[in-house]
Amino acid sequence: MLGPIVTGLIDQSVDDDLSEAVDLGMEAEYLQIQIPTLDSCQIGLQVCNTPDGTYAVLGASALTDTTTGGYTDIFTLGGFRYIKITSSVGQSADETFTMRGWSP
Repeated sequence: MLGPIVTGLIDQSVDDDLSEAVDLGMEAEYLQIQIPTLDSCQIGLQVCNTPDGTYAVLGASALTDTTTGGYTDIFTLGGFRYIKITSSVGQSADETFTMRGWSP
C-alpha cells in the first residue's frame, strides 16, 4: 500500500538542520524520499507516534552517507507515521524533500 506524496521543509530561517513534522498519512514500513541538492551533510530521520510528541532519532537504517543530495533513497521506518528530517550540517537555503510512506 502506497501512502500519499507529501513534502517536508527544512526552513533555514526556523531551524537549518531539522524539518517540520511530516505526516505520512499512514503507518509506514518504508519511506521513499527524494533528497534535493544540499550542502554536504548526512540526512537522517526522527520518528514519533503522534504529531506533537517527542521525536526520537531512527537508527542506521535511516541515515545516508555524506552527500550533496540530488537523488532518491528508501529508508526502513518500521511502522511510524510522523517524521522529521535531520541534516548533520545546517543548510544555507530552504530545502524541500518529497516523499511517501509505503508498506508491503
